[in-house]
Amino acid sequence: MSIGALLQITPFGVPQMIVGRIVAGIGNGINTATAPPWQAETSKASWRGKLIVIELILNIAGFSLSNWVTFGFSYVPGGVAWRVPLALQFIFIVILYATVPWLPESPRWLVNKGRFDEAEQILADIEGTEMEDPYVQTELGEIKFAAQYEKEHMVRIRDLVRGKVSANDPCTMRRLLLGMGAQAMQQLSGINVTSYYLPTVLIESVGMENRMARLLAAVNSVSYLLFALIGIPNVERWGRRKMIMYAAAGQCFCYLIITVLLRHSEKPGYPYQEEVASASVAFFFLYYVFFGIGFQGVPWLYPTEINGLAMRNKGAALGTATNWIFNL
Repeated sequence: MSIGALLQITPFGVPQMIVGRIVAGIGNGINTATAPPWQAETSKASWRGKLIVIELILNIAGFSLSNWVTFGFSYVPGGVAWRVPLALQFIFIVILYATVPWLPESPRWLVNKGRFDEAEQILADIEGTEMEDPYVQTELGEIKFAAQYEKEHMVRIRDLVRGKVSANDPCTMRRLLLGMGAQAMQQLSGINVTSYYLPTVLIESVGMENRMARLLAAVNSVSYLLFALIGIPNVERWGRRKMIMYAAAGQCFCYLIITVLLRHSEKPGYPYQEEVASASVAFFFLYYVFFGIGFQGVPWLYPTEINGLAMRNKGAALGTATNWIFNL
C-alpha cells in the first residue's frame, strides 16, 4: 500500500497512476482478506459479530472522511487538489506500521503451526488471566480440535470445482456459495456504484450545481456512518438473515422511488420537474440508511460463520475475492 500510494502521488501520466492503483489494490486485497478472519480468531464468540460490524463501520468513517477531503480540496487549483488527498492515506499507513507489530498473532494460526505455548499465552493475554485458567485451557483445546479436524477433512478448491466434496460435510460447496453469494449481493445492490458516482448523479440527473452535489454527498456519508451504528447492538439480536433481508427490501424500495421521481423529472411538460428531482435526494439518503444498518457488515461476517471448520479460511478468502470481483 505504501508503494502504491507513492506511485499515485507522483505521476505525470495515466500509466503510472494505473500501476499505482494496481499495487495499492494488491495491498488492500491482502488487508481485507486477512483482517476479518484475524479479528474473528482473536475475539470472544459473543463479541465476534459486533466487532466485525464495527470494523466495517470504520470503513464507512474512512469513506466519509474521503468525501469531506474531496469536497474541501475541490476548491484548490492544480495538482494539489488530488495529490494531497492521495497523500493523506499515509496517515493511516503510518498508524498501521506503528501498531500492527504489537498486535497478537492469531492463536488459531499458531496452533496450526504447532506453536501451542505461544497460542496459550496469547489466549491468556486476551482474556487478561493466567494460562492455567480453565477458560483458556478450554479455548485452546477447542482450537486444537478444530485445527486437527481441518487437516483431516480439508477439501482442496480444485476438488470442489470437480464436484468432489467431503463425506463429513456434503454441503461444503453450498456453504461456500452462500458466503460468496452474500458478498456478491452486497455489491450488486449498487452501493459502490452509488457511492462513487453520487455527485455525478446529483449533477446530471437531479440538476444540482457542482458545489451542492459534492456537499450533499459528503453530508450523506455522515448520515450513512451514524445510522450504521445501529447495526452494532442489533447484529446479535436480529440475526444475520433478517438484517440482510430487511436492508435489501429497504434499498429496493428506495431505488424504485428514485427511479419514479427521476423519470417524472425528465418528462416533457411535467410541471413539477425540479420538485420531484429534489425529492429523490431524500431517498438516496434513506438508501444508505438501510445499507448501513443491515448490509454493510453482515456479508463480511457471514462467510466466516457459514462455512464448516475445514473450509472457514478458504470460505472467508473466497468471499472477499467475490466482493472485489463484483465491485469491479
